[in-house]
Amino acid sequence: MTTYKLNMLIGKNILFRLSSGKPVTGRIVDVENAGVWIQSRQFSEEIQEAEPNTPSLREPVFFVPFSGLRWVMASEEQVQS
Repeated sequence: MTTYKLNMLIGKNILFRLSSGKPVTGRIVDVENAGVWIQSRQFSEEIQEAEPNTPSLREPVFFVPFSGLRWVMASEEQVQS
């Protein structure tokens, strides 16, 4: 059985779901012991809609603790390349 690790997906676009929301596309920027850094325009837009007073950043990166991730989906080709 093959074991996959999130750090194999750094720089790749993935589909993920946070504990409190719907599936979102984004790019994994980095992986730490406690969670993952994700860049997602879709997630950024959702935050702007929910919190209009949030400063608008050009390319925001979000830290998501592992406890906040429900699942992550990527193709096998993405993991192996």
